[in-house]
Amino acid sequence: MESINFVKRLFQAYYKEQRDLFPSVSNLERREFAFIPWENNVMIRHLGFNSINILTNYILQNVPKHMYSSASLYELPDAPTMEYKNYMGCDLVFDIDADHLDTSCKETHDFWQCQACNNHGVGEAPLECDKCNSKKLSKINWICDECLEQAKEEVFKLINNFLEQDFGLSRKDCSILFSGHRGYHIHIENENLRNLKSQERREIVDYITGKNISLRVFGLKESGGGISRFNQYNYGWPRKIMLKLKDILLIEKKNDLRLELHQYIKDKDKIEKLIADKNDLIINITTQTQKDWDLLKFGYVTWKNLLLKIAKSIGADVDVPVTIDTHRLIRYPDSLHGGSGFKVVEINYSDLEKFDPFSDPVVFSHTNLQKLEITAPQVASIRVRDKTFGPFKKGEIQELPHDIAVFLICKNVAKIKRN
Repeated sequence: MESINFVKRLFQAYYKEQRDLFPSVSNLERREFAFIPWENNVMIRHLGFNSINILTNYILQNVPKHMYSSASLYELPDAPTMEYKNYMGCDLVFDIDADHLDTSCKETHDFWQCQACNNHGVGEAPLECDKCNSKKLSKINWICDECLEQAKEEVFKLINNFLEQDFGLSRKDCSILFSGHRGYHIHIENENLRNLKSQERREIVDYITGKNISLRVFGLKESGGGISRFNQYNYGWPRKIMLKLKDILLIEKKNDLRLELHQYIKDKDKIEKLIADKNDLIINITTQTQKDWDLLKFGYVTWKNLLLKIAKSIGADVDVPVTIDTHRLIRYPDSLHGGSGFKVVEINYSDLEKFDPFSDPVVFSHTNLQKLEITAPQVASIRVRDKTFGPFKKGEIQELPHDIAVFLICKNVAKIKRN
């Protein structure tokens, strides 16, 4: 409890310092609020606040571990059940989480431990302990520059390639927030979109992720040996797929092209055939015509697999349940994330490229020190601001700055060490 009290005091000092600067979300009085306390991690929800002053007073008195407001608007946001809140619509929200991305770094920094026998390992957790067969495994999903950079790239992909290009939304309509831990939220407030039902939101997500794409609809024929309506002058997915294929084919060095194509085609002979005929294929892609172009003797199955794999690389990797849930709670801007101690930061699109998730959201001191004991069997390294800490092993005693000390305590891998 001493470690939690230490972090809680620092959280309270932050909120006190920010009291007059704490932001008010739009339609604050119409949004439901929820908080998770440090003591029991049980969410307290169905709360409403009529002003930012009342809200900040509540925060200072209770110092929550996590803080949320609803994407939805209600006539009575503090009603005890959804039935009585009188739903008025929901903003369109997308969540991009590094946990859901296929990044190689997870195999080096994610961690699991068996609660029954304390067996542990790095990387993806097994379904059950390989030592005692217990299914009670605790997991720690770590973060690093690689996975959060990939999450940022997914934000650009979502906004540039889909929301702007296909849905006609301006990047100015998109509020981008770093979640304070593993990813980003994209929040769109638009009266027309607020009326979308859950199924309609699912259709949007299916389009953005490329789920259930029908290549047959786009002109890929199972017989007849040709593809129609597939060039860079089409709209939507056919255009995206062809532009991606053209970019691949325009790779000048053959070895680099072979390596790139190997991600999509495993047959070496077919890769060589595609390289030999790539100029003809580029002409087909870049010619504004509806005529069929042949399959270069690859066959239907090879082309289908190639185009579907290209489509998968194009789609934006968003958390589907977040977008389709019309009663979703999302993290409040400028609140602190109890799983990291980092701040939830709203970012202008023009600043996203240079945004540093290991520096810009850090609010605690880099000079004040705190002695910690590492409690997890092993802890991967972590960069905070311009310094990398770790890796650590269980039992190590470290005197660390408050910014990294809070992070390690919030990740539940360290505790305050008494003198």
